Amino acid sequence: MASDRPIAPRRGERQEDPTAAMLHVMLLADRVEVILDLPGQPLQRYSANVARSEVIAAIRQVERGVYENPLRRGSLDDAYLTPAQTLYNWLIRPITADLTASQIDTLVFVLDSDLRDLPIATLHDGDRHLIEQYALAIAPGLRLTDTLPSTLVGNRFRVLGAGATDAPSFQQEQLNPLREVARELEQIKQVVPGRQLLNEAFTREALATAIADPNFAIVHLATHGQFSSRAEDTFVLAYDRRIKASELDGLLRQRNQSQGRATLWNCSF
Repeated sequence: MASDRPIAPRRGERQEDPTAAMLHVMLLADRVEVILDLPGQPLQRYSANVARSEVIAAIRQVERGVYENPLRRGSLDDAYLTPAQTLYNWLIRPITADLTASQIDTLVFVLDSDLRDLPIATLHDGDRHLIEQYALAIAPGLRLTDTLPSTLVGNRFRVLGAGATDAPSFQQEQLNPLREVARELEQIKQVVPGRQLLNEAFTREALATAIADPNFAIVHLATHGQFSSRAEDTFVLAYDRRIKASELDGLLRQRNQSQGRATLWNCSF
């Protein structure tokens, strides 16, 4: 992937998370473009010379391996790893040094319409999935020329924030409390309007009801979770119990059918 010169950023006055990077990914006929937006730095452009059809084919292979085949077999095999690693090499590997140097721990993806089904959590570097390395988010409908205040604070988007500082489900899994979750959700609420499901309010049923609300274009989860090669062992934790990947995917897909792509801000593992 070739790197081009820095691009002068177009930004409004906004409160930035110094540990979050935004990736604008655009699929063209003969290449994929990645614009890397690091806090306080000029935008960087990277380009991979790969045909649009190849990128779409790799995405479909990963989707089949992660979503369709496990539902039939009840488990996940390694067939999806090759295309997942290929996608990682095109989109992520060229920017890993920049992410490390800037101490980034959260990646926010802005994807064009052809890439909205990209299962970013499953991208794989050969050792680990992307979801094991970073908290992940997809920002629906944002464009490179948008500024955060005009798109988010201007009520174009509302955020559903859900999480737990401690929970019976944490104790059942022998997991430590997440003390910063309440503050994290409050910080989001200060920047973007929305609703919070915190601790006892963050049940599986409450989340399902809230996700169905068309007023929320972004869903942010701050909780424990696990990503496994076995579909039944992949989950996030609500206050009361596990929410399996298949359940969560179903909730988000129902939501997306009526209101575009929802965002899953994955989780504090």
